[in-house]
Amino acid sequence: MDNPFLQRRYLVGFEARRLGHIFTDVLVIGAGAAGLRAAIEAAEFGEVIVAAKDSFTESNTSYAQGGLAAVLDDADSVDDHIADTVRTACGLGDEDVIREILTAAPGHIRQLQEWGMEFDTDHGQLALAREGGHSINRVAHAAGDATGRVLVDTLPALGEHAKKHNTYVLLEPLNRKEAFFLRQVADAASIARDCKSQGIAVMGDFYHMYIEEPSDMGAFISGGPLLRHVHLASRTRVLPGQDERQFVDGFRGLKWIGYRDYCSFECGVRGDRETEIPKSMAFLRQQWSQA
Repeated sequence: MDNPFLQRRYLVGFEARRLGHIFTDVLVIGAGAAGLRAAIEAAEFGEVIVAAKDSFTESNTSYAQGGLAAVLDDADSVDDHIADTVRTACGLGDEDVIREILTAAPGHIRQLQEWGMEFDTDHGQLALAREGGHSINRVAHAAGDATGRVLVDTLPALGEHAKKHNTYVLLEPLNRKEAFFLRQVADAASIARDCKSQGIAVMGDFYHMYIEEPSDMGAFISGGPLLRHVHLASRTRVLPGQDERQFVDGFRGLKWIGYRDYCSFECGVRGDRETEIPKSMAFLRQQWSQA
């Protein structure tokens, strides 16, 4: 074992000198939109290889439903887009980086069109939608969102029925293993707004949010006044406090929007419920005080 090549340093032992070697100028890890765009740019300067963990369609880009946001209408401005983004970032965004990205965004949309990408249009103009955090329509889609359209066509009647009975139809985002079109609170809020019914609202579930949301706080802010219920559950779908899942960030979001509706447990209990539920309530009160 004196030979360093034979010393076990990896989960699976191997000798690098006995393996085939592939050489390239640039190696791009990841085949989503960012990886492919980087590969296109790098290809102007040398040979490029793109490595994907699965098929090229198995990526966050492929699953995404949100479209591309940029200033594409004369009634909009880059400064307004920056202001919306800074406000929604709740202090977590770097304004210089935000400004650089959003200033360049319209040019990149036009470049995609020149390359042949067909965005949805309305009477010859880009059909722009409004989604969570935006104050004006500036989101371009391709191939539409048929599922969302069916919901928007169907839900208003249900919403009016719910309103008559002093209740709501709640849209609950799930994780990618359970739903392909409604996975973030902002998606649900966008559909609810399009329904134009006071009987349609949204909810957030901390279990699904752990999988899909980059920020619990940002998720709840994107729901805003449409958020009408919250499910409390840990990362492993047991009581809050029974694993490492934290709730402070999400509670900050609830405080930010002035949330006054219900929260409920939707989870299992590890241990005796008479003992564990009070412990979980104490944990949540502590997390709320820290938020």
